[in-house]
Amino acid sequence: MPINKPIEGNYTPVIKDIMYLSIALEKAWQQSVRAIDRSEEVKPERPMITQQNYEDTLAVARKRMAELKRLGPTGTDSPTSIKRRRSR
Repeated sequence: MPINKPIEGNYTPVIKDIMYLSIALEKAWQQSVRAIDRSEEVKPERPMITQQNYEDTLAVARKRMAELKRLGPTGTDSPTSIKRRRSR
């Protein structure tokens, strides 16, 4: 197809139009590559939790719960002391 032949109406493309199209395609390509690179950067590494970590955490939590049950609601943040502070 000759470059100077009209396409759908009165428009006649010139070499400069091809240059703009080429630039637009290059920018779109660069943007897509940049987006792919950024998506790989965003993925954080998930910490590896082992069975031993889980058991250690569970043991500490159970120890703390037993300590809190042993102390009872006598601390300053017991439900009754919180109600008293709110009613003042």
